[in-house]
Amino acid sequence: MNYHIDIDNKNKVVLCTCSGVLDVTSTTLMTRDVRKRAFDLGYVSLYDVTNVSLDVGIIDAYSFPRDIKKIYEKSQHRFGKAAVVYKNDVNFWKFFENTSRNTGLDIMVFDEREQALKWLSE
Repeated sequence: MNYHIDIDNKNKVVLCTCSGVLDVTSTTLMTRDVRKRAFDLGYVSLYDVTNVSLDVGIIDAYSFPRDIKKIYEKSQHRFGKAAVVYKNDVNFWKFFENTSRNTGLDIMVFDEREQALKWLSE
């Protein structure tokens, strides 16, 4: 998977645009990078995964948010709002949102970027 990070200073958002095949290893590295930058700036995170295909399953969606030591460089990086904008696989992303929120992460998934930005700014 490839990803590109942009900093939106106006909206105080670290925007990560992804493409390719989403897998656990690359997602872990990407999340670590994005959340560290967002934490350091005091910003929120927005992941645009509209151009990815999934190479992960429901078990990964369940375990990924629970594996804090593997994902985050520092445990405080898990705090702060994060939104995911998706195009396909609504059931996967809704399950990911639910299981993430159950672990205490402030994450929501959206099918439109404008909705995600609105929620992040609240």
